[in-house]
Amino acid sequence: MKAIAVKTGDQLEELDLPLPELFELDLLIEVKAIGLNPVDTKVRKQQHSPAQPKILGWDASGIVKAIGKKVSRFSIGDEVYYSGDIHRQGCNAEYQVVDERLVALKPSLLSFTEAAALPLTSLTAYEGLYNHLALNSQSSHEFLLVIGGAGGVGSMVIQLARLIPSLKIVASASRPSSQKACIESGADEVIDHPLKISNPQLISRFNYIFCTQSTDIYFYPMTNLIAPFGKIVCIVESTLPFNLEVLKNKSASFAWEFMFTRSLYQIEMEKQGEILSKVAHLVDRRSIRVPPIQILTGFNIENVIQGHQLLETGKTIGKIVIEMG
Repeated sequence: MKAIAVKTGDQLEELDLPLPELFELDLLIEVKAIGLNPVDTKVRKQQHSPAQPKILGWDASGIVKAIGKKVSRFSIGDEVYYSGDIHRQGCNAEYQVVDERLVALKPSLLSFTEAAALPLTSLTAYEGLYNHLALNSQSSHEFLLVIGGAGGVGSMVIQLARLIPSLKIVASASRPSSQKACIESGADEVIDHPLKISNPQLISRFNYIFCTQSTDIYFYPMTNLIAPFGKIVCIVESTLPFNLEVLKNKSASFAWEFMFTRSLYQIEMEKQGEILSKVAHLVDRRSIRVPPIQILTGFNIENVIQGHQLLETGKTIGKIVIEMG
């Protein structure tokens, strides 16, 4: 099969590899579309063995072509979407093997291209909002700040939060096009970051903060913005130490969201597939929509490199998806 992988340094190469081995809970999926994410560029820059090329990519949609002997949720021919296991080979290939517990039937209203834009962002947004921030129907009339509301995760956070009646959603974005995207996703208000993120009128205003951007930059501003007994969740790893003691007087809490935790530690992996099934249901009910997509047509090394370069600018709106062609 054709695959695009990292062998040495951070250079991508096109390779011809055998089909991956199928274990008892695995699905062999013919990949139809690939969603690109910042994690792809981060893993690319890690050290890799030339003897074991690393296939990147953890957002995809496709068709089930074979199943392991203990698979019970899917059949050959099912159209699915998923984010895979970061310790296994990724979806930048014609075929990928994925544990069935991480997979769901794709939304029936969506094409493969549209479906590939959803898994990682919707899983991250869902877990951050409902597991870590513990939003529920009682959160009405409270305030949520989404730092970086125009990106793939941010746009999904806004849409899922919008399902809670009367929750007030404020998003941060710096460019006019990004601010427009936040409003279109359902934000009630948009503030310019980082210029206005320290506005005195915002001090202790927010019951919840979902930060999709640099934790290094925003941690201490967030400690000022969070309300007493508030909750903060971040998704970008920090490179600097920070002092959680500053949250003590407010009795505020801080949490990390990492979508790959379930597969890394083999804990309640089926919940990932369950969340994706809920998201598919919301899409098919037209309660949420796919974020803006930039489509790169054709599975080739040039498009993968271009997608990584776009992600590394930090200025993308929505998602980048490669159609296999």
